[in-house]
Amino acid sequence: MKAGVMLCWVAVAVLALFAIVAIWRQDWLGGDDAVLVDAMGGAMTAIVAVPLVMFVISRLCPAKRDTQMSPKEAKDYQADYEAIEDPYPENYMTASISGFRYRSRLHLMRLKKRLKGIGPEQQYFVAEDYTVCYTINGTDKHVTVPKGTLTDLASVPRCFRWYVGRVGPHLEASVIHDYLYIAWQLEKASNGFSNRTSEMRRFADDLMLAAMKAAGMGCKALVIYFAIRCFGRGIFFDPNPEPLILDLEKLFKECGSEPAASSGKDPRSSA
Repeated sequence: MKAGVMLCWVAVAVLALFAIVAIWRQDWLGGDDAVLVDAMGGAMTAIVAVPLVMFVISRLCPAKRDTQMSPKEAKDYQADYEAIEDPYPENYMTASISGFRYRSRLHLMRLKKRLKGIGPEQQYFVAEDYTVCYTINGTDKHVTVPKGTLTDLASVPRCFRWYVGRVGPHLEASVIHDYLYIAWQLEKASNGFSNRTSEMRRFADDLMLAAMKAAGMGCKALVIYFAIRCFGRGIFFDPNPEPLILDLEKLFKECGSEPAASSGKDPRSSA
């Protein structure tokens, strides 16, 4: 975008230079022929005036697709957390997850203009409720990532992205894991939901491993799992000061835009 605007300004500057030549040194263009001098002067004026006017109009009257307003601070679009259900099972026992299934497509979006108040990589959000199912102790359960949930895709340090990228077959599992790492912050402590425990974190990690295996990952899934088990404790237990879930209706309304019909990724396995 910036390169295109710069190119336009360079073109205008060049044309303006020719116009100056046509006006002040007409003899360079037409010599001693007065008719030719007038003709060249008029032509150069038109060559400069028409593109210049069109350029000014294009800047003052942008196309409809570029009329999106700049969003405000992310905190101004924070969703109401009261209705979010508790995604953690009671009395979770390690390695008791079985029968993991993807039940819906993952739809991710981001705004054209950056949302202020959150990190530069935390600009993606879940556009529609995203649900996965699993079986624990013979009981079928589900986890639904609410629409509007912010994510940085796969949270991989830059130095390791040559091995594990921000997107890949682990993407859906990463989004689920991101949500489970912040979901305990969504309700008031009086509801008991904010009393985070090591079992809740273990469940988030184990469910991510089950999701990666369901996506057909092998050795790399284990590498990712052991990495989050070793280094994820601080991320889970530290409250996040930034907004966690956005009110998309309010966001799209105030930004002068509507949610696009996004094409979600195919789930890695069928229910």
